[in-house]
Amino acid sequence: FFPTWFKEGIEFRGNDTYWVGDYWNMTYWSGAAKVVDTVTMEGFCVAVKAPIDAKGTKAGLPNQPVKVTAIGNTSAEVELGTKRTDSEGTAKFAPATAGTGTLPNATSKPIIGAPVAYKFNVTGLGTYPEIDYRIETWQNFEDIVAPYGLKPEDVVDYDVLNVTKKFGEEHNAFGTCVTLEWGAILITVEDWSGKPLKNAMVAAIMYAPTPKAMPSTFNFTDEDGFTILLVPPNKRSRYEIKVFWRDSYLLAKAGAIPRSIDIYSSYADETFPRFYGYASGAERTGTIKTFVYVGLIQLLTKEGKALSPEALSKITVTITWPDKTVTRVKPGSDGVAPIILNKDTVVSWPHTASAKYSPESPHPQSPPGEYSVVVEWEGVGKIAEKTFRIHRARLDVPEVRETVYVDVTDVEIVFRTPFDTPVAGAAVTVTKPDGTTLKMTTDSEGKIVVPEVPLSKVDVTVETWKGFNVGYKATGVTAGAVTVENIGKLVVTVVGARGQGLAGAKVTISGAGSEIVGTTDASGKFAAELPAGSYTVKVEKGGKTAEATATVSPGPAVSEAPALKLDIFMTIAGWEMSFGDFVGLILLVVVLVIVLFIIAHEYAVWRRRRIARAIVPAKPEGGA
Repeated sequence: FFPTWFKEGIEFRGNDTYWVGDYWNMTYWSGAAKVVDTVTMEGFCVAVKAPIDAKGTKAGLPNQPVKVTAIGNTSAEVELGTKRTDSEGTAKFAPATAGTGTLPNATSKPIIGAPVAYKFNVTGLGTYPEIDYRIETWQNFEDIVAPYGLKPEDVVDYDVLNVTKKFGEEHNAFGTCVTLEWGAILITVEDWSGKPLKNAMVAAIMYAPTPKAMPSTFNFTDEDGFTILLVPPNKRSRYEIKVFWRDSYLLAKAGAIPRSIDIYSSYADETFPRFYGYASGAERTGTIKTFVYVGLIQLLTKEGKALSPEALSKITVTITWPDKTVTRVKPGSDGVAPIILNKDTVVSWPHTASAKYSPESPHPQSPPGEYSVVVEWEGVGKIAEKTFRIHRARLDVPEVRETVYVDVTDVEIVFRTPFDTPVAGAAVTVTKPDGTTLKMTTDSEGKIVVPEVPLSKVDVTVETWKGFNVGYKATGVTAGAVTVENIGKLVVTVVGARGQGLAGAKVTISGAGSEIVGTTDASGKFAAELPAGSYTVKVEKGGKTAEATATVSPGPAVSEAPALKLDIFMTIAGWEMSFGDFVGLILLVVVLVIVLFIIAHEYAVWRRRRIARAIVPAKPEGGA
């Protein structure tokens, strides 16, 4: 500090003694000059460090704000500015330059401007005022909240970590950095089943010494449910720990959802309030069990029966969560759909920034709140819709199961003719709403049961009955009776030569490659229910036949076939006789009677003669 003078033959006017200005500035009125070192610093650095793992390993924090303020001996303050730490967690401050200047000794030096810091532990005589420097940092939440359209002050009332220093020669030229070191609260978050909960937002809200309404700090858990909350190592500080489902706190602040989803409070949800921090009695580590459950949706039919694996394979369950996230899952073979959020199930997020905070749950993890469920059948659409709530409570078991009854049922249909006769043995094609077709046959009561029908309705086609084509179609059929309207009744009358009804006549009705056979009743009639159309009717009795064409009209009107007449005058002992046969029979009988009479007469004559001979005495031989 007592540099050499530079003179060029000009007598120096003034003394050459040290004074305060020697260390600060210099004003001479002579033509002489000298180069003077001052207490102005070329630059200094600030390192921001914090624990970065559960072991307490400390490292520099990148991209953190650092603010430096000069404090004079009158307590006046001047800000030197705010900078961000680099990738190593270091912020460097140096005065700005305003060009260069040439000194009398012909050397070139930069001309400096604000901000300027000064060092004071230099060797020198005398006294001079010293300047303190307040160095501050706070956590950078700007990068986290900006994607939500928020500012840090919208979501946090952050703590400031600071130190007041006097700079010395060791700090100059970025030598020894001033270190700001955060304390830490280490938290592990689990769901109600004890499994790690990823990307839960954990917040520390100051309770003492000065209570705050908003979090002082927050962080998100990793895949092990672990997170570190950075706080100043203040011996008086106590914090309430709150855990929020994913980023619901930020979503609520951004207006994307009505309210945040609080899944734990160390103040409200413990038997006795728990506080964290560096104050006496406060904890610095903790494992927290949150109100996040194993959420399951049980699917059953309308009747409460289990669905088959085949039906379940066609079903998709879409779930809208309390934070407006939408997921879609397939139920398992047991009919259970998990309420689970990961990259394989998510459909949409409530906010574009929210995708970063997926829990990527390998198993159901469901927070409390209102859920909306839509169950869909492939090719059909919605078969059930339900809104329910998972309540925030201390459950004995972690599982929460909600039953959803879907519009799927076994449809029982009874087919009847217009004459209320069961259409038994009919071949029926059934088409479900998803296009699935079934080939079925009605039972003796005309009934079929179609299994697991979505929306509880089907389209049916009665293909054949009694071997005849029917082709009757009905759409949107629900359980109950179906009248096959194109079935009519054909009545066949068979009469004899005298117009009498012939019982036991064989009737054959044929058409479209099929036929039915029946027998007339005591009145000579035979009735059959047949699909509407044209038929050939043949009758036969006693070797005598007749044939006609008949048209069957849809019921309930009865169609009459033309009366079929057989040349049968009378039936005697199973002998079907025409009139000629009958006359011949009579004649035969008469002849037989006559013949029998003659035989009887002749026999009588013969017998009398025989008897007469027996009773007349014989004449004696030789006479008297």
